[in-house]
Amino acid sequence: MKKNKVAFSLTVVLVLLVMAGMQTLSAMDMIQSFRQASPTTEKMPDETIRGRKVLVVYYSRSGQTREIAKQLQVQTGGDLLEIETVEPYPQDYAAVVQQSKQEIEANYKPDLKTKAENIASYDMIFVGSPIWWGTIAPPVVSFLVGNDFSGKTIVPFVTHAGSGVAQSVEDIKKLCPQAQVLNGLAIEGNKSKAVNEEIAQWLSRLQTIE
Repeated sequence: MKKNKVAFSLTVVLVLLVMAGMQTLSAMDMIQSFRQASPTTEKMPDETIRGRKVLVVYYSRSGQTREIAKQLQVQTGGDLLEIETVEPYPQDYAAVVQQSKQEIEANYKPDLKTKAENIASYDMIFVGSPIWWGTIAPPVVSFLVGNDFSGKTIVPFVTHAGSGVAQSVEDIKKLCPQAQVLNGLAIEGNKSKAVNEEIAQWLSRLQTIE
């Protein structure tokens, strides 16, 4: 009888231990499943960016450059500012191509609705633009010449259809001679929604500014 009681007690203890292990495993599985189902969209600022006041400013007609700007904002922890013109560009793509060519050839700078009265408070400014005719869009030119970037660090990023950065970085250097302009990021427009890792790698390669 005593042996039966001992055996029964051991069986109960074993069952309880197995159940406890299953509950722990189940809880861990639930946590892991939750993490996989709900990945975080927030990232800590890159070490190159950490400690600096960052502004991500961009012009986007089709929305592709806007996608890159939003991802940069998340990865840098910076503020976001969209450049908007007083007179919007046409919806028709062919009309935009023709108008932008005329504006770039004439060095025309469209009036902007966007005002950036606190540029002085930022250390590093990411400037985004689509590539139009080998360079930045005229609204971005208007923004750059309309603000003082002396002593600032400008980091260009562009969307394109095969040209890469083209003349954009060199043209920004000419427009902002008192700023330090770093190497730019060029993303093909049709890939703008799936480049988180590419952006992260680019940020890690940026030189730390003393």
